[in-house]
Amino acid sequence: MMTIDTVYTAMTNLQGVLEYLDQRKISVTCDEGVYRIARELIRPEEFDNIVFCLGSFHMAKVALGCLPGKVSQGQWCGEHSR
Repeated sequence: MMTIDTVYTAMTNLQGVLEYLDQRKISVTCDEGVYRIARELIRPEEFDNIVFCLGSFHMAKVALGCLPGKVSQGQWCGEHSR
């Protein structure tokens, strides 16, 4: 289970990697659970050089959630719920 302390430590370590590589910013692709924790932790003055992105599965899930009632009601690929 991912905890706030684990994500915070990873974010701090990423800043060390950035410094070592002499890079200004880094993008990190992660799942929804880590993304949510990271977004809660982000303080602009401390982690402004880390950009978090949802993974492709979670982006697809969000996009499908925009289709009103289709997925949630069992309607998919032309099938109709009975």
